[in-house]
Amino acid sequence: MFYHWLKNSTPLADGGNISGSTTATLSLRDVGTNDAAGYSVIVSNSLGSATGTTATLTVLEPPASVSVVAGTNVTFSVSASGTAPLTY
Repeated sequence: MFYHWLKNSTPLADGGNISGSTTATLSLRDVGTNDAAGYSVIVSNSLGSATGTTATLTVLEPPASVSVVAGTNVTFSVSASGTAPLTY
């Protein structure tokens, strides 16, 4: 089985904040607004290939600056929608 990930229909390559561009799992680290795009994968084997449904990554601008006092609680949240299973 072979995999190749696409960003807005353009093939990706490992480097910078991207790894796993030819594996079943694509990883992006230090995500910024320039990473917002539609991502899909082409999966192929000896019988042919298929392109997965595009998943849209939306990146919101973080607040300019946030400070909390040491020892206090802080809450972070994330949401995902689509077809299960979803991971993040």
